[in-house]
Amino acid sequence: MSSNLPPGVTESMIPGNRPEDADDEAFFDKLLNLPGLDQGAVNAVAGNTALQEVIIAARDLGFEAGYNEGMSAVLEREQEEQDWADEYEAQERARWEEDPEKQQDRLEREAFIEEEEV
Repeated sequence: MSSNLPPGVTESMIPGNRPEDADDEAFFDKLLNLPGLDQGAVNAVAGNTALQEVIIAARDLGFEAGYNEGMSAVLEREQEEQDWADEYEAQERARWEEDPEKQQDRLEREAFIEEEEV
């Protein structure tokens, strides 16, 4: 298949053919077809590139805020899991320190491992 595009340029690099252009078009189709939206407002947005750019920027800010909120929840959950694991480890260590048999078993295992390594 021949192409009249410069070397290294694909059709998806041409404005209007990029994936983000299709996303923007779908967004504006939904936005401009909202029920109850004034037709004058629809025409004003459809014919004003600067206004469209502002709307896209506002949409992107909303996406970013939602993403950050979601990531914050994930990090909070991970911290809770780490806190739980630390607490469990501390409890296990306290139990081990209270039980002389467990201490002796562990010391014997460590000595055996050291002997194996030598």
